[in-house]
Amino acid sequence: LLHDADGQPGMSAKWYLLLITNYSNQEGTIRIKPTANSTATTNCNLISTNDNAGTSNSPVCEGETLLLTCTDPEEGATYNWTGPNGFSQSTTNPTLSIPNATPNMSGTYHMTMSGAAQTVNEATLDVIITPSPTPGIVADHQTICIGESVHLSTDGNHPDYTYSWAIMQNGNSSVIANNNQTSIVVYPAESSRYALIAQKDGCTGMEFVDITVNPSPDIEFDIDNSSLCNGESANITASGGTQYQWS
Repeated sequence: LLHDADGQPGMSAKWYLLLITNYSNQEGTIRIKPTANSTATTNCNLISTNDNAGTSNSPVCEGETLLLTCTDPEEGATYNWTGPNGFSQSTTNPTLSIPNATPNMSGTYHMTMSGAAQTVNEATLDVIITPSPTPGIVADHQTICIGESVHLSTDGNHPDYTYSWAIMQNGNSSVIANNNQTSIVVYPAESSRYALIAQKDGCTGMEFVDITVNPSPDIEFDIDNSSLCNGESANITASGGTQYQWS
């Protein structure tokens, strides 16, 4: 039987708070039974002692998937997340997956969990989305003849990046320089795509340039008279090219 602060039996129009703490963290049953002829009502909400029941995989790189997780889930619960720039999403999965994260998603996220047993958990998470490096690549020529070279270099705007170079051919990539060179010279034997790979703060970004390699022309020529006497002439006709130089 509950009594008020003066030791008198409970009176109408009063609230009484019964706080039960489950230090053992074991399941149990609580029964509240009103006395005969009582008109009292109960509100048996369970209050979680976990005031930050969440974690994330932050920091993540731009373009990766951000994971927000309730670490104290409950079967049948709903997890309500809010965050920067008006973000709001509810899910019944303890982990919320946000693909293709962008830097403007960085900030503070708040989670409230409401469950079938009226348990309420909360979490506040600070999330960082690291921007991907944005290297710039410069080629002194993008169309060459076979046997010629191309000088490739960075744009010089990001001395804090770590660089490597790769060639992309027939759907495959091969690293051709990985010792933080800011420029290289290549001799492509066929048309190729080159990649400049930059890394910073554990994140990777790439820039590409296409080099077109024109094959050497297959020149043919005919002469109408290959045996001449002094003073005679012959006509020589060439084919297979677009411009000709005779010597």
